[in-house]
Amino acid sequence: MQRLRLALSCALLAALTGVAVQAILLLHAATRATRALPAAVSVEIEATRAALLAETNATPADLINQVEAARKDLLGKADAQFSTIQSESFRQITEFRSVADRRLGDTLARADTALRTVEALRNDLKPAVDGAVALWHWNRTRRIPGTTCTGT
Repeated sequence: MQRLRLALSCALLAALTGVAVQAILLLHAATRATRALPAAVSVEIEATRAALLAETNATPADLINQVEAARKDLLGKADAQFSTIQSESFRQITEFRSVADRRLGDTLARADTALRTVEALRNDLKPAVDGAVALWHWNRTRRIPGTTCTGT
């Protein structure tokens, strides 16, 4: 039984030696990882910084492109609206001109009618006025008693 105990003790010591070796290897790996951690964190921080700088540098260019696209879109819309306003204005001006032409034509037609009426009246009254003038001249040159003639 002593031999069994000795064999078991040796086995236990061998197992404990294996655990100790594994603990040492684990401690060594943890130490290496701990020493590498600042470098890895530094590399990761540097990569994050570089990505952030790339995004920051790309943002103005992207913003400029978006502003340029918005400007072109606004310019296109403003041009379309201006063209619409211009064509509508030309249409209204043409309409105003045709209304003014029509009214002017109506006014000229009424003036022509009035002139024809005055001419007709003048032609109708001309013999009477010519007769009155002739009578006046005749009366002035002939002094008939009982008539008065004033004039020059």
